[in-house]
Amino acid sequence: VARGLRVRRGEVDGDVGELFAEAIRRSAADSCGLSSHMRALRFSAVHLLESGRVDEALRAADAGVALGTKAGLNWSSYGLDLRLLRGWALSAVGRWDEVLQASLDAAYAPTSPGRVLATQALGVLVSRGDPAADGLLERLRGTGDWWAELQLDLCEINLALQRGQPAAALAIVERALPAIPHSGETEALLLAARATTALAQLAGAARLAGDAGAADGYAARARHYAEFADHEIAQRDKVMPAIALWIAWTAAEVLRAEGRPSANAWADVVELASQSGRIEDIAGASLRQAEAALDVGDRGAATVAALRRAIELAESLGARPLLAAADAIVRRSRLDAQVGLPASVSVVAPSSSGSPGSPGSLGAGTASALTPREGEVLELLAQGLSNRQIGKALFISEKTASVHVSNIIGKLGAASRTEAVVVARRRGVLGGP
Repeated sequence: VARGLRVRRGEVDGDVGELFAEAIRRSAADSCGLSSHMRALRFSAVHLLESGRVDEALRAADAGVALGTKAGLNWSSYGLDLRLLRGWALSAVGRWDEVLQASLDAAYAPTSPGRVLATQALGVLVSRGDPAADGLLERLRGTGDWWAELQLDLCEINLALQRGQPAAALAIVERALPAIPHSGETEALLLAARATTALAQLAGAARLAGDAGAADGYAARARHYAEFADHEIAQRDKVMPAIALWIAWTAAEVLRAEGRPSANAWADVVELASQSGRIEDIAGASLRQAEAALDVGDRGAATVAALRRAIELAESLGARPLLAAADAIVRRSRLDAQVGLPASVSVVAPSSSGSPGSPGSLGAGTASALTPREGEVLELLAQGLSNRQIGKALFISEKTASVHVSNIIGKLGAASRTEAVVVARRRGVLGGP
């Protein structure tokens, strides 16, 4: 095991997998080698998981958990690590219910190791958009274990990104990253990837608002995180698929932050996620691939296939936030039929309140119902977006956006864009003050 770890660090030559396998064989044959056997299984499971051999990693972790259970060592250092590795393998292949079954009750354990294990249940709740995630996050804080707090930070970052709060997510990254005591930790790469995701969102919003300077600043910070990630893996003997995945994810987000075409980069991320056996990441990268393609007007078969793959995988996982994001992109791009979603038949109905002919009245005698697309345009109008910005957000031309705006103004009986928003809010068609 020790030699295998040195090979991983690039200090000596050798085959990591063979060394760990030999350690498992030798320790299993030693009647007094229980601790060594669990140690060998632990490091073998890590190596297999990073190599994308998830099924083999799960078998190694299962064997280690069984040993720990038999010997009463499930909460020992290696016993806990093996239970965590089992959970990560199950999470990767989408067996989330089993993760919850194995780790959720540990949230109520009186000891720190139990709460560490429960971070895996929190990860599933966050990915599923379960409202119980916030409460569990609060309950698990304060373990006193830097690694457990780091897992909680990653979950909180994911929550912020789901909720469209990239600045909050970035603040957590900047707090968490310096707390990692060792270089080369996989969690550092995960934080870098999430930082670039947040920065890409911030850059996109700034660019949409016409603030090129701010967008360039966010892009520069994203490049800094990409350089940091490259430095973190520089000492590794070999970059495994599960590690290469996060390097590629970070690089693709940099392109997105810079406003450059990134569909091909996201296709590479999808491939690495597939090699790593990580279903949720395949879905997430597929969605990014499709969105990047739509940004440059590509509505072809590959784009539709990426959207369909993201939706099917999100449905299989019960990943509601990811599914909602995919659904929004499909409907904004009007690809419902191609992807296989039912076409929207809802309309923004007129209010029955207000007197006919009065300012803001949406009675049947003064205005027609808005179409679903006009409802989407109206929401963006309320955010102060120009026709060009609306077109980019909805994957339509500026001219088409202008036509929708004119129709909205006419249907609401308004004299301007601003008045249309005021009228819509007064009649309850739009939320907000």
